[in-house]
Amino acid sequence: MTAALIPVSYDTTIWGTLYNYSHAMIHQLYEIRFCPWVAILLFTSSLGFLVIGKEKWMVVAKLLFALGIGHLSFSFFRMVLLDSFHANMVWVVFWEEVTELILILGIGYILWKFRNRLFQEVSPV
Repeated sequence: MTAALIPVSYDTTIWGTLYNYSHAMIHQLYEIRFCPWVAILLFTSSLGFLVIGKEKWMVVAKLLFALGIGHLSFSFFRMVLLDSFHANMVWVVFWEEVTELILILGIGYILWKFRNRLFQEVSPV
């Protein structure tokens, strides 16, 4: 949360077309400042549900923990990308899109792997 904000904006030409690469400060504030605080709030809430509710609130605690991990990993990933490639934003865009593709392929693989069990009817106990 104490990482420096990096003002980035420059023009470049891609195949004869002028293009502006920038990463607005408001986006950086969201990614580097707001998301970690949300993650802390979600982790604390998850711990509270575990301490107070034990087994009764386990599903809620897991959900809050997963949301916290999502916010924290998003924040960390964006911060590392911007810090590493702020002088060449093409690589920021490239790595962001490649990791999204890997995530989509991974989700598709999991769905394909368990396709036989996805639509089975659950018998009442």
